[in-house]
Amino acid sequence: KLLLSCIVVLGGARPFALWTNSVKVVYVLYVLMVLALGVMNTAITTASTKLADKDQLGGFVGLMESVENVAGLVGPALGGLLSQGHDNATLYAVMGCYAITFFLVLLFFRAHVTAATRQASNQAFVFIKPHANTSK
Repeated sequence: KLLLSCIVVLGGARPFALWTNSVKVVYVLYVLMVLALGVMNTAITTASTKLADKDQLGGFVGLMESVENVAGLVGPALGGLLSQGHDNATLYAVMGCYAITFFLVLLFFRAHVTAATRQASNQAFVFIKPHANTSK
């Protein structure tokens, strides 16, 4: 529910920040969006690290960071191209991406990522039975 709330804040606050005339409202909305993005990134990164084996974890995290960095490069260029067609096309595209993300998290996050996280946690807390002292 927390991730879904963060997605709603990220997608819902953008149009208000864009269309308001108050700088104070923009600052408040961007503070909320930054907090939501921080919570969302931390939760997704923490949960998704349980999806890879320990020997593949470094490569998995590296791949996640690479995808995020490529998106940071491609996103502004794509946004610039979209804005050539319509002033608010970029905003609509971002809100559409957050809507898709909302439904993907709603439908699949708990079933796949949370289940893998719980399974990994259960395996990590297996108690080892101590050996009986055989020395005399």
